[in-house]
Amino acid sequence: MRLKTRLFTIAFVLSLCLSLALSCQQAAPPPASNGKSATSELAVDMLGKIHTLLLDSKGRVKSRAELSSADGTVTLSTNVGTTLLDRSNKPLSKIQVEINTAMLPLPEKAVIIGDVYNLTPPDATIEPVLKLTLSYDSAELPQGASENDVYIASYDEVNGWSRSYYKKIDTVGHRVTTQIDRLTRYAVLVPITTPAKIGDTVKIRYTGTLDDGTIFDTSVGHEPFEFTLGQGDVIPGFEQAIIGMEVGESIIIHIPTDEAYGPYRDDLIMVIGRDQLPEDVEPEVGQLLQITPIGGNMIVAMVTEVSETTITIDTNHPLAGQNLTFEITLFKIE
Repeated sequence: MRLKTRLFTIAFVLSLCLSLALSCQQAAPPPASNGKSATSELAVDMLGKIHTLLLDSKGRVKSRAELSSADGTVTLSTNVGTTLLDRSNKPLSKIQVEINTAMLPLPEKAVIIGDVYNLTPPDATIEPVLKLTLSYDSAELPQGASENDVYIASYDEVNGWSRSYYKKIDTVGHRVTTQIDRLTRYAVLVPITTPAKIGDTVKIRYTGTLDDGTIFDTSVGHEPFEFTLGQGDVIPGFEQAIIGMEVGESIIIHIPTDEAYGPYRDDLIMVIGRDQLPEDVEPEVGQLLQITPIGGNMIVAMVTEVSETTITIDTNHPLAGQNLTFEITLFKIE
């Protein structure tokens, strides 16, 4: 009887241990492939120098990195957590950086400094951004160009050349950095300064004042004033001041009477009969009238005196006899 009891006890203990072992085994998480955490490798080819970035299962960079070409002309920088995915939304496996050899259209009003670099694949997802740093040779800058004006631009067949407005310039090391959210072609550019000339259509903002500081006209608060140089749309002194200006330049000019609307002339004050006016016009002092002399061009005249039978008009320009001062900023040349 005791023997049977002991056997039963032993059997019960063995059964309990076996159950616990199975339970513990079922509760343990399944091991990752090869017994390691889920990690993928991204090969980054920087002009032939291969770097490796580790990404997690969602394509997020696991450690901050700065990856440069062997000659240091190109550098890609990334922060921890930056997501890099391929077109299937899987962790990206390769980034290629190489010198572009295809013929590209030239950028407008800018020149390319150095090589154009082709970054692929173009369908990769970058979230939020990578930093791209390109070196340039300051000796290649056009005469008069400043290193502070260089910037990185991207190129693709749909949008053409597009300027990257974020930039950080190292004028000692001759390097410029920008942020990129796509892989495409990139290059260092510097703007070409082309002065305004006869035949150009320009857009400007201006404010005109008299000698006593009175503002007589301004485009501030309105669309920029647009006109074509050489067509006689503005007074000569105003036009001559704009010829030779560059986009972004601002100047203050003083235009004497002779180059503005001329001196005030007494012979341009005339007396005409009221019967020469249309029947529905009731003249008043200060009123402006449009008058077209026989065989002449339309002029604007101000009524200065009214009698029962006549009116006195002044056909001088309202600014005749005045020296003018203009503050002008050139916004665009076409």
